[in-house]
Amino acid sequence: MRRPLLLLPVLLTLACSGDDSASTTATTSAGSTSSGSTSGSSGTDSTSTTGDELCYFGTTGNSGGADGPWLELYHQGAALQEGGVLRLECGFQGSYMFEVVPVLGGFTPLGKYVHFEVALDVEGHTEGPLGHFFYALPYDILVGCIEDPNYDDPSFFPTSFQMQVHDEVANLLALDGLPAHLHVGFTGDGMSVEIDLDLTISAAPDDSWAFCGYEDTGGTTTDGTTGGTDGTTTDGTTGGTTGP
Repeated sequence: MRRPLLLLPVLLTLACSGDDSASTTATTSAGSTSSGSTSGSSGTDSTSTTGDELCYFGTTGNSGGADGPWLELYHQGAALQEGGVLRLECGFQGSYMFEVVPVLGGFTPLGKYVHFEVALDVEGHTEGPLGHFFYALPYDILVGCIEDPNYDDPSFFPTSFQMQVHDEVANLLALDGLPAHLHVGFTGDGMSVEIDLDLTISAAPDDSWAFCGYEDTGGTTTDGTTGGTDGTTTDGTTGGTTGP
């Protein structure tokens, strides 16, 4: 049985800049840096500023000793690095997507969710919001704990970026080998933390694609489309801000 689709509203706004009075620099897992400002301690806490317990926060050892907010990105179980491959997959919701899992820590979240900006650019595809292949702001990722016993499966909640293929991409196989650029960013303790990666798209059919309606007819589905959304999260299934 398919799991219920998760809704994530998109607010296409510009991020506000913070106070420049105390500038610091954060290093991401990709080795890039991003400067910002901080007015307090950036150490990881076990609760948010609202007192919410944190269960999906600071759970990797790779950057656990970083001084200040840190961010790592994972794709299909491995760290996503500069020059890496981003593979197209059929998601549990029945839509084609590129899924990336963020892992973060080193600061005190403002609540159960951390607000991200996510943009994926693919060469030759500007049909999505603001000319991107996929764009979402805010994209809320759960870092708090699941309190509803009826929904204790983390997959019901937004714990990863699910960047879906929009309807205008009729030939999935044509995406294979295209250059892409992924931007992910958030603000923690007043510091802006960003990762920017140049990647290569892989669109190689596997057995899971049948769940999305794939037929070996040049990369289309049974209805001649990709079966995805338009790349936004107004009607998408990539996540939510409050869970079920």
